[in-house]
Amino acid sequence: MLTDPVMQFYNTALNVRSFRQEILASDIANADTPYFQAKDVNFRTAFHNALNHVTGALSLKKNSENQFSDQAEINRYPGTFVIPATSTRLDGNTVNMNQVRAEFTGNALKYEATLTFMTQEIKTMQQAITG
Repeated sequence: MLTDPVMQFYNTALNVRSFRQEILASDIANADTPYFQAKDVNFRTAFHNALNHVTGALSLKKNSENQFSDQAEINRYPGTFVIPATSTRLDGNTVNMNQVRAEFTGNALKYEATLTFMTQEIKTMQQAITG
C-alpha cells in the first residue's frame, strides 16, 4: 500500500486511466456487435470519486433484452456512462470509431504522461535519499 500522498495520487490516476482504456478498447472490439452501446469514463468524476473512496452502482439503461450487463465493471469507478447516441446504425450499435479512436489515443498519451511524472517523482525521492 502506498503511503505517500503524491504516489497515491499518481497511482489512482493510472488506475482510472487504465480502466478508461479498457472501456474504450471494449468499444473498439464491439464496433460490429449489434445493439452494443458505446461507453466511456468521465475521468474527472471517476478520479475524484476514487481519490475520495466513493463507491456505488450506476445503472445502465438497456435498450434491448439482448444487451449484456457489465454492472461489475461499472461499479469499479462511478463515472462510467453510456455515450449518448449521435447516430445509431441500423443494427443498433452506437460506436463512433473515429471518436473512440481519438479518445483511446488521447487517453494513452495521458497515461504515458502520468507515468513520466511518477517516474520523475521516484527519481527525485531516490536522489534525496542517496544525496
